[in-house]
Amino acid sequence: MRRINIYIIAGIFLILILIFSFLYIFNIYEVNYTVKPQSLFADSKSVITISSKPINAFGWKAPFREAPADFKIKEGKELTDILAEDSRKGILILKAKNKPGKIVIYAKSRYALFPSSFEIIIYPKS
Repeated sequence: MRRINIYIIAGIFLILILIFSFLYIFNIYEVNYTVKPQSLFADSKSVITISSKPINAFGWKAPFREAPADFKIKEGKELTDILAEDSRKGILILKAKNKPGKIVIYAKSRYALFPSSFEIIIYPKS
């Protein structure tokens, strides 16, 4: 086989691998949100973090990608303080005040079709 044929075949194979990688590994198919911890306590010290995670076609985190998200507190805004909100990285950090209650948060990513909602319960001090 001539050397030019080997270069052509290797080039075609490399192009196919690049297309496959872009479509299935680096492309974002879904956005998952993690809420840690699941609940808060009304002690002015409890902190909760909500973060977005881009998911590729295989169900893994998409490498080198971020899922920007906008967060809106629809209910219970007076029960928490916002410590940090980074829309580009999709992170929201809340700190509970001294009042128990319920917080409802909507998160909308540009990679998601519909917004996601989270209900966080602030339990009274024990």
